[in-house]
Amino acid sequence: MAVNANAVITYDVSRIRELVSDVITNITPVDTPFRASIATEVVDNKKFEWTEDEIRAPQDNKSIEGDEFSINAASQPATLLNYTQIFQESVEVSRTADKIAKYGRADESDYQITKKVKALNTDIEYAFIGIDNVAVEGNGSTARETASIFQLTDASHKVAVGGALTEDVIVDAIALGYEAGSDLTHCFIPPAATKVIDGFQQTTTGERTRFFRNDDQGINTVVKFYATSLGEVMFIPNRFMKADAVVFCNPMNIKECVFDELEVYELAKTSDSDKFAVVTERGLKAASSKGQVILTGVTF
Repeated sequence: MAVNANAVITYDVSRIRELVSDVITNITPVDTPFRASIATEVVDNKKFEWTEDEIRAPQDNKSIEGDEFSINAASQPATLLNYTQIFQESVEVSRTADKIAKYGRADESDYQITKKVKALNTDIEYAFIGIDNVAVEGNGSTARETASIFQLTDASHKVAVGGALTEDVIVDAIALGYEAGSDLTHCFIPPAATKVIDGFQQTTTGERTRFFRNDDQGINTVVKFYATSLGEVMFIPNRFMKADAVVFCNPMNIKECVFDELEVYELAKTSDSDKFAVVTERGLKAASSKGQVILTGVTF
């Protein structure tokens, strides 16, 4: 007789109910602000492609009256691609663990599955904006991987800062996006960057402007937006993004491509327990590789 190493049995279940209130608080953060800001798009293949094109730069355009037309060279759109990535989790819960009364949850299987779904959502967020990941086609022994936003951005729009985040760096990033017609609206920042950005309220002598709220006598020292003559961006902290990067983008330019919606499958019963798999397959698409500006090597 043997029990699978990761199966949840009653000996492992914390807080089996006796006489206390039925409340469980899960303190793990599960919000995914990058994915929450972009729309989804259904794709019908593990490899999905799209095209991008651009208009030539303005030039001095004039002709003499009656001039013969000269045929200018025409450019073709560039084809871009990415792959979907399989995200999966599994859980096994013994029959007894499902039946026994516990604090804060009626069904151990449902509780564990819900936790796995939340974990998968953070894994997807991390794959999109938490790592500089290249697309991998995959094969029978290598998993497919979706390219992250860092790889879907043109090299000319990735700025190696190699130092502190300053207002000049932010202004230059917004200007770079403006010149490419990007219309940047969002700026995703790691948590460590918030103190730096909130510090933009300080004067050259180190004094900070404080805004007092009349409703609860609180002090507001938060900087949520940054506006220049070339555009305005909203700062959005993200726990799961790359720790030394800042991502400026317009969510209208980015899509989460879904090949297979998130599903929960009950696996074959081979023991005195129930096994479940949580699976989804999806990838990331940036319609224009110059629709983002990314700062790398930033210190906070």
